[in-house]
Amino acid sequence: MEKIVLTPEEIIVIEKDLQGEFSPFMASDEEQKTMVKVITKAEKLVKELDAYEEVNGNLMLWFWNKYQAQQQE
Repeated sequence: MEKIVLTPEEIIVIEKDLQGEFSPFMASDEEQKTMVKVITKAEKLVKELDAYEEVNGNLMLWFWNKYQAQQQE
C-alpha cells in the first residue's frame, strides 16, 4: 500500500466530516475542493486494496482509520 499523505487542510475536513460538522452546502469553495481531493484519495485506496467490503458504508471513517494506523507504524 502506498503511504497516505494528507495536508493539514485535508485532515481538518476529514475531522469535520467525522464529527458531523462538514456540509457541502455550508462549506467554502476551498473546503469543498479539499473534500473532493480526500474522497479521490480514499476511493483510489479502496480500489487498490480491493477493500470495498471493509468500507462498510463509511468511506471517510475507513480512510481515516487507515491513515491513523499508518501513523502508528
